[in-house]
Amino acid sequence: MATFTKLKSGKFRAMVRKKGVYKTATFDDEKQAKRWATDVEHNITRTVTGLQIVPQHVTLGELLRKYMEEVEVRTPSTRYVYTKVAEDRLGQVRLRDLSAQHVDEWVARKLRKAKPVSVRMYLNLLTTPLKWAVAVKHFAIDDQVFKLAIQRMKHNKLRLAGGSRSRVLSPSEEARLRQYWTTCEEAELRGLPMDQLLTFAITTCCRIGETCKVTADDYRPAEDGKHPKLMVRDRKSIGPDPYDTLIPLYGEAETVVLERIAMGFTDVLFPYPPYLVSRVFKTTCAKVSIHDITWHDLRHTGCTRYANMGLSLMELKLISGHKSTKSLEIYVNTNADDVYEKLRQLDPERLRHLMRLAAE
Repeated sequence: MATFTKLKSGKFRAMVRKKGVYKTATFDDEKQAKRWATDVEHNITRTVTGLQIVPQHVTLGELLRKYMEEVEVRTPSTRYVYTKVAEDRLGQVRLRDLSAQHVDEWVARKLRKAKPVSVRMYLNLLTTPLKWAVAVKHFAIDDQVFKLAIQRMKHNKLRLAGGSRSRVLSPSEEARLRQYWTTCEEAELRGLPMDQLLTFAITTCCRIGETCKVTADDYRPAEDGKHPKLMVRDRKSIGPDPYDTLIPLYGEAETVVLERIAMGFTDVLFPYPPYLVSRVFKTTCAKVSIHDITWHDLRHTGCTRYANMGLSLMELKLISGHKSTKSLEIYVNTNADDVYEKLRQLDPERLRHLMRLAAE
């Protein structure tokens, strides 16, 4: 049980007595003292129930690196987060000393540059290695220290839910980008086929991480009356495990794949770091005065264009790789003008027939 005493200096002394273990420490304010006491009580409980004391020298950064060595972390963005945190000041904290105070200080630093929804995502990702350390390594640590930080962010009225984006690349913006890449001679663009990458991203609706993993062996050419297809591997999933999907490869998408194979890319078709492709795209957009768009918005663009061509959500789901039509709906930005144009192209008599069927 923890008790707190306010000292004459204005500081607070926290004392924890639990299951025969006694610990005490002094803090500048009562809030810090209570956080420390909660962490200590968690650690005492885990130690008594058979978990091991964490080796004194092990830091959070070392745990994250060990986790990436022993567990297959498929998502590049997740590996990036673990690597950056391991190199951060937070990564230098000894695992046995990791407390809510350390996490809150890290959160405060991140919020200076990142949105709350992004910080929440980082905290969720960091919880997994801690749970692994308790379950597999039997470390006596608090595996909820990052989760609890999310609760404190909620109490501080920070917006932790990301709003859905409706930004798509217009045909005129696409033309400006292609013209720039065709004529530009910047060193960063040499050898980086941005024009092909853009075509592939829009026509396959693949994420950047999926695009940079596609291999020549994933291409299924048309044969025996079947149409060309592409195996997209390790697609992002709400669940714990990624999954693979076989999508139709139509028109310009197949052209790009065949061009890459003809150029000698017989393994990975686009062997480039995803962050580099995204960075060059962002830089180019700024130079040609295209604002508020990201590489991921090209996935929105492809989905919206297919929807406007008349594909149903179920058909579109096959291309985009979404597991449910509900999650797909936020990627389809069809508006009233799009629907009007589609209705206008229908034969008037057919439109009246469809309306009568709908009314029956």
